[in-house]
Amino acid sequence: MMMNDTTFLLDESLDALKRIHEVQEDMADPAKWAAQSQETQTSRARQLSQDERQCRSYLTLARETVDMFHYLTEGIKEPFLRPELVDRLAAMLDAVLEQLTNGPKCRNLKVKNPEKYSWDPKWLLSHLIDIYLHLDSEKLVRAIANDQRAFKLTTFKDTAQRMESALGRSARDVEQFAALGEKANRLVVERRSEEHTSE
Repeated sequence: MMMNDTTFLLDESLDALKRIHEVQEDMADPAKWAAQSQETQTSRARQLSQDERQCRSYLTLARETVDMFHYLTEGIKEPFLRPELVDRLAAMLDAVLEQLTNGPKCRNLKVKNPEKYSWDPKWLLSHLIDIYLHLDSEKLVRAIANDQRAFKLTTFKDTAQRMESALGRSARDVEQFAALGEKANRLVVERRSEEHTSE
């Protein structure tokens, strides 16, 4: 349930942030904004305030659930690594990680006055990284490699760079996180070559 809540809250929050970003960008360009009909302007301004309200409450709740995950995984690893949970957990972590670090996608999450929405991407990224590190194991590596939708080695490499440049994480953390991505990627490559051989 916690995983479902976290996935839902983060998905909704990040989507709302993208919409807020879009409207704020248009409003910042008076010519572009004025080119829209009065009706469109009113409707978009209404949508903006709705998104802002929703984003604020969803992000507040998302922070709580991510915080709870962070706290629990620090001391209790085994339940999160069970076969019925680990694949879903890895897929959730990978999907959010990709949105936070992947070039154009993460630029769309930049909004004016982020604190107004409790939006702190560095905090979220750092907590996600910790959860990966808390659960670092063969089981997690396999689960990351199973995630064909969101796992990309480039995302792990980008994140490792950000850990040094933006988050001030220790060299040991950076190394451990990068190794996690490398191990999962090796597994993906091995599986692919096995599939080709069996064909």
